[in-house]
Amino acid sequence: MIEGASVKCTSADVALAVLVVTPIVADESAALPPVTGAVRGPYSNASRTLPAEFKLRPSGDGTLTTKVVDPCYSTSELKMEYELELQIVQNDNRVSKYNTRFELAQKGT
Repeated sequence: MIEGASVKCTSADVALAVLVVTPIVADESAALPPVTGAVRGPYSNASRTLPAEFKLRPSGDGTLTTKVVDPCYSTSELKMEYELELQIVQNDNRVSKYNTRFELAQKGT
């Protein structure tokens, strides 16, 4: 089942962050339905935010991608987090779920 994920920001500016998510699946040889999910955020303990949801889309190479519009990047003064939720659904039953939080850092900062 889903044991973890790698999140990579391939492009980041003030208007858009492109994320590539690589799910870590325990038994890749098993015939399982595809991994689906979403990124939600930003969240912060230090400020009020209006979280949005960004659906992950399959890329065809085992990764999932999404575009975060108007991203909030973490700084040393203000920590901003996003939540990643991945799942595998088979016959209307969720057979595996994985959640974690991560921070976005703007390239060059």
